[in-house]
Amino acid sequence: MSQQLPRRTPAQMLSIVLLGVVILVLALRFVLYLRYALAEIAYPFEVFDAEGIVWQQAMLIPGSRMYGDITRYPFIVFHYPPLYHLCVHGLSVLGINPLEAGRGVSVLATLLTGGLIAAVVMRAARPGMARLARNLGAAAGGLVYFSFWPVIAVSPLLRVDMLAVALSFAGLRCAMPAEGRRGPYYGAMVLFVMSVFTKQTSLLAPMSMLLVLLLIEPKFALRLFGFGLLAGGIPLAVLTWITDGGFLRHLTLYNINRFSLSLMADQLLGQLPQAVFLLLAVVGVVVAWRQVASGHRRAGFAAVRQALRHNLNLRAMAMLSLYLVLSTGSLMALGKSGGGLNYYVEWMAVLSVVLGLMVAAVAEQQSPGENNVPAPPRMLGLLVPLLLLAQLAALPVARDFGPNSPADREKLQALQDRVGAAPKPVLSTDMVMLMQSGKGVPWEPAIFHELASTGLWDEQLIVAMIENHAFSFVITRPDSQFTPAVAQAIATAYPVIEEQAWHILHLPPH
Repeated sequence: MSQQLPRRTPAQMLSIVLLGVVILVLALRFVLYLRYALAEIAYPFEVFDAEGIVWQQAMLIPGSRMYGDITRYPFIVFHYPPLYHLCVHGLSVLGINPLEAGRGVSVLATLLTGGLIAAVVMRAARPGMARLARNLGAAAGGLVYFSFWPVIAVSPLLRVDMLAVALSFAGLRCAMPAEGRRGPYYGAMVLFVMSVFTKQTSLLAPMSMLLVLLLIEPKFALRLFGFGLLAGGIPLAVLTWITDGGFLRHLTLYNINRFSLSLMADQLLGQLPQAVFLLLAVVGVVVAWRQVASGHRRAGFAAVRQALRHNLNLRAMAMLSLYLVLSTGSLMALGKSGGGLNYYVEWMAVLSVVLGLMVAAVAEQQSPGENNVPAPPRMLGLLVPLLLLAQLAALPVARDFGPNSPADREKLQALQDRVGAAPKPVLSTDMVMLMQSGKGVPWEPAIFHELASTGLWDEQLIVAMIENHAFSFVITRPDSQFTPAVAQAIATAYPVIEEQAWHILHLPPH
């Protein structure tokens, strides 16, 4: 007589259905994200005020002006290493508009990160977990990344952030080999170095890997660290040499921002509506650790080292936990004057992994049968999907950004044509408009405001040009900020005010 297989209880069936609804909602939001991202790639005007300067930098890399003398006109600080810029420049050589190329690279990198999040969830989940539970967790982790508002807002921009995160997560996945092989760790280090040469602060993922390896295999960890120093040190030396030291000066001395605790608090409070994600991620860390570490009951340093050495899933969880702690600490950088939504994207990628593990653990609990793995509390079977649905309902979906009616676009195009027809350079806070019109960026107001305020740059260089009417006109916006000397020079040399397409034009005397 065959043994009858256990059946799911009504509560378990309801939980599985609710998790399926969560995945469906996440998939629908992902489709909306894709539509939004494709629209932003094709949008010919500025979406974010830093896109124009990155475009200008990409056109100068490689070249004699990259990381050059900031006292020479045009006055440009290069904020980041060159890998992303080289990608954009390379695509522009193929005939692709650099704005579309840069945004396209960012969107592709975001999609890659979503896939890597799913892959990391699959790898870090408990060995022997039911296939359905593992797949649901991977799908939830990969898709929820596209529901975080900072990710939605930053991903289609001409910025370095999304490529840096994608390379960090590619390295993280390589650092979680299925077998005890060492080769993948060297591949991970190469990817981490590439991430650092995209955005110099991309150190959290390699730190997480090296700290765990240092605990269990210190000699190998030091060799791997040495390999990373060599892989990064060679291009660093070359770039420093060919720029006469400018590479290091731009990334360290010139790339400055003032810090404010109140600004950090405002930035954090701005993302408070997404707090449910964080709550579930914290619970997910606890649940995942209990499941992966089941069977390792011994305490003590030696026992932990032994468990990490032989249990690759436990090692993966240790890396993820460190990555979560370090990326959470990195949010303090939101207090910098240049801080913004882009500072959240790496942290939210780690949160997405942990949320995926939470969903996988809850889904496994609803499978019929018994096992000896510690299960999350039964109430989470219904509470987790309900909380996720409530959180998703409270968040905005991806929508087209900026003026999109034909009449509005015509106004912006008319202003852009006016810029292109100007006989002299134009000074503008809308730097995408300068690049689209073929004028180039003569000066980036934000970073030189910081440099002038700290005495690292003589603002009389730009003040003199303004006073001598070196520009046909000046374009600002109501929220534009200048030092008092620059503001006074603009008001005196360009006293005629005109508004066009939501921009303020400062014109010379008639």
